[in-house]
Amino acid sequence: MLYHLGMAYVPDWGWHIKSHYQSPWLQSIMLWSNQWRMDLLFVLSGMAVAIMLQRKPTLTVGRLRIVHLGIPLLAGVFIWVAPQVFVELKDKGFIASMGYGDFLLQYLNPFGELPAVYGRMGALPWTWNHLWFLPYVLCYSLIAVAVAGVVSFKARYWQLNHRLSQWGLYAGLLVVPALLYWLIGEWLYAAYPKNYAFIGDWFSHASYGLAFCMGTLWVVWPQLWQRLPTLILPSLLLASASFALVLMYVGKLPAVFSGQLAEGVLAAKGFVFSANRWLWLLAVLALGARYLVVDYPWLRPLRQRIFCYYIVHQTVLILGLWILKEQALGMAEPTLLLLGTLLLCELSYQCACRYWVLGYLLGVFIAVKPRP
Repeated sequence: MLYHLGMAYVPDWGWHIKSHYQSPWLQSIMLWSNQWRMDLLFVLSGMAVAIMLQRKPTLTVGRLRIVHLGIPLLAGVFIWVAPQVFVELKDKGFIASMGYGDFLLQYLNPFGELPAVYGRMGALPWTWNHLWFLPYVLCYSLIAVAVAGVVSFKARYWQLNHRLSQWGLYAGLLVVPALLYWLIGEWLYAAYPKNYAFIGDWFSHASYGLAFCMGTLWVVWPQLWQRLPTLILPSLLLASASFALVLMYVGKLPAVFSGQLAEGVLAAKGFVFSANRWLWLLAVLALGARYLVVDYPWLRPLRQRIFCYYIVHQTVLILGLWILKEQALGMAEPTLLLLGTLLLCELSYQCACRYWVLGYLLGVFIAVKPRP
């Protein structure tokens, strides 16, 4: 939510709608999490699927993934994301005289004649915008289910228990994944840049698929997860150094190298970006393995809300900014936008808890208590 809020206020980075207030310094802060924030979600998704496969039959896991991800995705494309497209086209002046009803008729019609200036599904007028994560993780989940069904891992309770020396742990977790990210970038980034359209998005599939596989590895090789906290300090130090180089590459920090050393640093740009991506992800996971191993009471309500908030928040942000951007509110604009988004996300969650149909459409799959 904070990242998408920030997207409205940073120059040069395209988004669906932009505020009149732009902040170059905010770009440096957002650049810190830009590379690894989605990888973290795929790692956690891989862990969740691996845990489910240890506890439930494979076909049950597949059915649950289809229901819990597929229904909110379809609802998102045809209900929750449609207002985002309307506001984007309105804000850019492409449908200045069109009302929402007329727009919706064009959007829902597979042969609708809306301007092709947003992230459409090819020739179709539909889009999933920020919900692109759902078809990707659904695909990887079903592949994991298929693998677990074909390769009988001792009735789903398989675990790797190889012993690693501390140096082996350092090499395996600090270096190898960074090298894999780098190789993926070298082979696929130029030929298949990110498009979030699922079809032909091979760089994204390779990198996010790697993150998903890493998530499953933490579960089936518990020794790795148990020893992750020992990597907190080295991963943070190396990640900080790599991020400093990233800021130099993008011109946010002055270059401190010269001559042949500068040429060498420039030649290593691809690997530095890949290392930065992995090292911050590893640091966050290591911190989680140290401090979030206890099921704190305050975590449960957050876990219950997070998927609903994810589905709703961007639509609320875009609609809210469209309403507020011409009011010249200064610093009050992002503050009101954030508070309003949190309020409406919570309202959506509470409604989803009370009405099971809305719960399915918003990804809230909990038992609905009968109304008195």
